Amino acid sequence: MSRVLTWIGRFLWTNLRFILFLVVLESWPLLTGTPLTMRTALALAGLYVVLAVRGTEKASWPKPAERIFVPAEAVLEVSRLTGYELLSRMTPYLGKWITVSGTFDGTGESLPHDAIHLSLLLDDGRRFNLRFSTDRAEDLRTLRTGQRITVIGEVQFSGYSLMPENCELISAAAVRQSQDVRRAQPSRRECLLSAAR
Repeated sequence: MSRVLTWIGRFLWTNLRFILFLVVLESWPLLTGTPLTMRTALALAGLYVVLAVRGTEKASWPKPAERIFVPAEAVLEVSRLTGYELLSRMTPYLGKWITVSGTFDGTGESLPHDAIHLSLLLDDGRRFNLRFSTDRAEDLRTLRTGQRITVIGEVQFSGYSLMPENCELISAAAVRQSQDVRRAQPSRRECLLSAAR
């Protein structure tokens, strides 16, 4: 019950300007003693839009919320659960942040093209999906399969599975070129000999 009241309170607070606008429209005949015509309603709506746009331009951007980090091991352990037990035990972690390390396995763009999904192989062999915003694409382009990376992300649910969102790449280990790859590339001497033939 308290969650519902909290949600209602937040909804009313975030939409306070619009609610006040509706109250003014509804009480216009009482306030002015004249009927509310379409022309008056459109003029008030235009005034509301101008004030709303002007107010957002002048408003300073709020500081980003403080990130509260929780142990990734605890979150990953709880993510193995299913059903109601998963929902009840994961709720305290929602909105908190975790740091995860593993082996990069690939990326893919979401169907609505609003995010990039990164696949990470954890040390225990599980595959873990992370969601990055599209403005992080440049950071992810340089990653190679098999590279060790560390990522932070905000704990969120996608359907009934854990998928951290708003992720950021913290570090990526240098990729070592294997001997097989180096052997596949001919040396300068071999190139000169083959050109001379």
